[in-house]
Amino acid sequence: MSTPRYYYHRIKANSREEHRDVRPQDFQADIVDEVAQIQSLFTHQTPTSTGIWSRGDENITISSEQYTMFCVDGQPRVFTTWFDEEAQSKIHIPNHRANAMIDIGRFTSKECIMFSNNRNQTMKEHYGCNFVYGDIVCEVPIGTPGPDHSVYNNNPLWSIINAREPSSEMVNAHGQVLAVNKLVHTKKYNISASFTTGEPVWEDTSYFVTPKHCNNIEFKFLLRTWGVTPDELTRLFENLEDVQEYATALQYTREWHELDQSDRDNIWRLEYKPGTSNSACYNQHGMQISTDNTYEMVFNNKPRTAQRRQFIERMKGWEDPPNTTVIFSLTDLETQLILSLRENAALIYWNHDQNGFNFMLSSDGTKWRDEMRLVRDCYRDGRITSLLAGESLHINGTALYPIEVMYRQPMQCVAYFLVRRRGHSNDGEKTPYFFVSESKRDDTLGWLTRGRHI
Repeated sequence: MSTPRYYYHRIKANSREEHRDVRPQDFQADIVDEVAQIQSLFTHQTPTSTGIWSRGDENITISSEQYTMFCVDGQPRVFTTWFDEEAQSKIHIPNHRANAMIDIGRFTSKECIMFSNNRNQTMKEHYGCNFVYGDIVCEVPIGTPGPDHSVYNNNPLWSIINAREPSSEMVNAHGQVLAVNKLVHTKKYNISASFTTGEPVWEDTSYFVTPKHCNNIEFKFLLRTWGVTPDELTRLFENLEDVQEYATALQYTREWHELDQSDRDNIWRLEYKPGTSNSACYNQHGMQISTDNTYEMVFNNKPRTAQRRQFIERMKGWEDPPNTTVIFSLTDLETQLILSLRENAALIYWNHDQNGFNFMLSSDGTKWRDEMRLVRDCYRDGRITSLLAGESLHINGTALYPIEVMYRQPMQCVAYFLVRRRGHSNDGEKTPYFFVSESKRDDTLGWLTRGRHI
């Protein structure tokens, strides 16, 4: 076997782990080609218990791009950067860490004083700073310093969207207007309009913070923080249980970025999250703190600096979002189903309390049986009047096989009416349980109606 020329630097899109370095020899012996190795890194979060990466999903189509990033020795270098070419259409999360590093790679130095004439700048001027989605993998030559994650100062999103003024060097080189357009992360060059007018035409685009209706709590925080209105979100905090996820979410807020390190350390040491008005949290000594005083206790006896006051105000603003009027969008509902399938859901069902689709994995045996026993009990005592096998529904090329549930006390399910796309009003009277296996659906329906063991 030839000596490896490079190792892989994987930058995570949605994880507390910023990156992981992997050597070609860390893969199974039969995973020898580059495509198979990268597919493995896109498929698996971590290697097996032996430390060896197993074979990944061969259906993942990967592409590469040449991006410049600053390295830990302070120098910019061009890296072959691999990504899933269908990541955006699969509703993967924008990779803020990688986007921030690629954004800063547009400049000749980390101080962002002058532009580089490189691929990063060209891509920004065509699409804005929406460079990559999902996890990415960089090839780093052996013996070469790797990409420097400190360039975004613990806050990649703020690094990207932070308003910048063009430097005098930029203005001298390009003029004020062009310097601003080349600098701002949401300005792109309209090629066709420029060709028609004979003059450069720039237009506004968006930097995508997150896919809509992303289920991960970290990115629901991002939506709220960066101006998405409350009526686009439902209760943000109901499923937030892991304090580490909570602390990770904080890292993306402007107010968190402005706290000093000792304040951040105190927040990381909270054993439980600050909750809604109906819950409490605890400090590291086990003492219960009322929700209203959580951050006052975290900053106990410290001066009330402007940064701390702003942080407290932001956190209190997150507690108990207002009740909303539910408005359903077919696109959003289908996106929820696509996201569920992307997580390898085996059962997807409509939750009337949360006004959204929930899902279970095939490994969720106990939860699965409990849910089906509840449906069976409701059917036996008359609260459910009908259980029927519905026609299959195709979502993004995947067939879903529903059990259609009708309740004695009518429960309207506008979501099912919409995703069925056929305009039958009686579809709105049914609540769906979608199975990815037709035989599993039929077996479950038989058990529900005849009492046979699942």
